Amino acid sequence: MISIFKRNISIIKWVFLLILLLLFIAIPICIQLHWGWVYDLAIYMTRGNHSDWLQFWGSYLGVIPSGLIAWFVTAKQIKSDRENSKIQHVESMYLDDLRQIKKILLVHHFSGSWQFPYNGPLIGTLTSPEIRMFRKTFLNISGEGDKEVIKTDSLFDVKTIVHGLPLSKRKCIVAIVDEMCDQILKIAAYKPSEFQEMEDQYIDTASHKNDDDFQMKKFEYAEQNWTDNSKLFWSHIENITEKFKELETFINVELSIYYKL
Repeated sequence: MISIFKRNISIIKWVFLLILLLLFIAIPICIQLHWGWVYDLAIYMTRGNHSDWLQFWGSYLGVIPSGLIAWFVTAKQIKSDRENSKIQHVESMYLDDLRQIKKILLVHHFSGSWQFPYNGPLIGTLTSPEIRMFRKTFLNISGEGDKEVIKTDSLFDVKTIVHGLPLSKRKCIVAIVDEMCDQILKIAAYKPSEFQEMEDQYIDTASHKNDDDFQMKKFEYAEQNWTDNSKLFWSHIENITEKFKELETFINVELSIYYKL
């Protein structure tokens, strides 16, 4: 509604200027051709100096188009300066956001080349110390044992910054950042104590697996349960690492563009 109103005002303004310009051209012509009341009005307003009326009106009317042209040029220049100032302001804010994101990424920089598995007794499994280490890499965790207070850390500040970027830039990385943060929240649900129980159960059942079929099934279940949960946890770590690297690449490329200018 507002855009339509502004467009109508702009059209009315240009129609008014066009009519005014036509009058500036038409009036002297009417006077010169001795057309009716226009000529009579000119004679009345210039009586006593009839021979100079054309020079007077020519000079007078000539100043107005010149003023209009000067006003038009000045208005266009002012508008252009405002637009350039706005663009520079947006670019300055964007560059500040890039620097802030880069600073956060440097604090959380990791190689992403972790080798799986680690030191579990079963190949392809993770132990409670590894689960604890990975969770603390991406989350702000305090407390002892199962009495944990889990908070998001500065990596989630990146999400806030990205959602405030200009639309053309935001759409390039918003899905990457959202997915990275979602995956980080998912690893918060994994408890180190649960993986310790899986390891203990695996070790306990391994010592009796050859006793009978029932013990063998218990062992196989413990083995499969520990393996499946480790793989699932590791899939989140791989996803986080992938998104982190994609984000880091984007930020580095964008910063290189500005620093090359």
